[in-house]
Amino acid sequence: MLMSGNAHHFHLVPLVGYCIESYGNDLERLLVYEYMPNGNLREHLNQSLRKESLDWEVRLKIALGAARGLEYLHESANPRVLHRDFKSSNILLDSNWRAKVGLSCLFHGFNRIE
Repeated sequence: MLMSGNAHHFHLVPLVGYCIESYGNDLERLLVYEYMPNGNLREHLNQSLRKESLDWEVRLKIALGAARGLEYLHESANPRVLHRDFKSSNILLDSNWRAKVGLSCLFHGFNRIE
């Protein structure tokens, strides 16, 4: 849990905060990321969502940015992190179409309040 607040890289979405509430045996989790005005990559690749289409130059820029974010998590983060939930909806896009990898992966499997 604490690692996500310490993971700082240009291609990782800054985590502003989180909230975990218990309702009996159920947990509700909420992650609060920095606002990304261009949404997520899935919204732009899925034509039925009718978002702005991406040209190949922007797509390549996004792919390289996402790869750099993953490389940081896998090779440079301390401790190293295996993302486990890497998909287009977890690649967020800032105002300059830079890819930022979301860190929801750090919260999978978190089943109890500590």
